[in-house]
Amino acid sequence: GIEKRRWQLSNDQDIPIIQSKQGSIGLSYKKKDWLVNAVGYLKKVNGITTQSQGFLDRYEFVRSFGQYDAYGAELLIRKQLKRWNMWMSYGYLDSKYTFEDLPEPEFRSNFDITHAVSSGLTFSTNTLHLAAGFNWRTGKPFTEPVMDNEVVDQEINYASVNGVTLKDYLRVDVSAIYRTQISSKTRLHAGVSVWNLLDRENTVNAFYRLANATDAQQIQQNSLGITPNVMVKLKFN
Repeated sequence: GIEKRRWQLSNDQDIPIIQSKQGSIGLSYKKKDWLVNAVGYLKKVNGITTQSQGFLDRYEFVRSFGQYDAYGAELLIRKQLKRWNMWMSYGYLDSKYTFEDLPEPEFRSNFDITHAVSSGLTFSTNTLHLAAGFNWRTGKPFTEPVMDNEVVDQEINYASVNGVTLKDYLRVDVSAIYRTQISSKTRLHAGVSVWNLLDRENTVNAFYRLANATDAQQIQQNSLGITPNVMVKLKFN
């Protein structure tokens, strides 16, 4: 759809100035071809508004200000072996909102992705570069209507805010790039890549709209399915 974001000038009243406090601690280990890095963090942000958080439920058109608290950890492991480069990362996040003026003053953040794992593998020579990537994460939270009582007085009757979670997200990507000198002054770069190799249907957002006076319809926004790309580039010296 059309991008609806816009800038609003803070006035420290109904649009407060955002204030952030955060801290982190990390450990890093590197020896020969190994790298291990671990970081833990805490973050508290005051002065956020509901309108800036992308709500698509009962708070979509409500203006309230509050804060979010988040804590988490990230781990990265990387190994280089001659022409091979391998890495894996893990992230943990716990993020909650506090809006004192809302009926439910505390609930999960819209961006609370509890677990995320990604990894990659590359192989490189002077003429060839191969890569594969893996991305998995738990789903984002969203809000469902009350079961068997979805619509009341022609309005969606929502259950607890962000009380359910989308299905896990999983994506595998691969790519290959070939480079060669086709003449003394011309180089050829040719590549192919495939996004979402497994053609998995990943739902990245879900919300509800009135289908009629008595029914609510779920609308899902999905990421791209399997998507190939081809690239050919000539470089002239």
